[in-house]
Amino acid sequence: MKKTIMIFITILFAASHAPAEVSGFDNNPDGARLYQENCARCHGKLAETRIPDRRAGRIASAIKNLGAMANLKHLNALQIVEISKALKSEPEKLARR
Repeated sequence: MKKTIMIFITILFAASHAPAEVSGFDNNPDGARLYQENCARCHGKLAETRIPDRRAGRIASAIKNLGAMANLKHLNALQIVEISKALKSEPEKLARR
């Protein structure tokens, strides 16, 4: 638990201190698009996914520690946070339909 909290704090710190402009860096990532491009193949459509823990720290931990997710190590902290936000917002969108 303590390790997960530290990972989450690190991600939040990195995301909040990201440079304003960096060549080749997506300063305004779209979490839904990132999910579709990187996660949907294994976890299904965003609206239908059953990912049990949608927190950014848990996603980062899974990428770091699960061999099946090692191919996602190219995602930066901000991108992971945006994927987490997209996952959290999807149930709300479905409830409004």
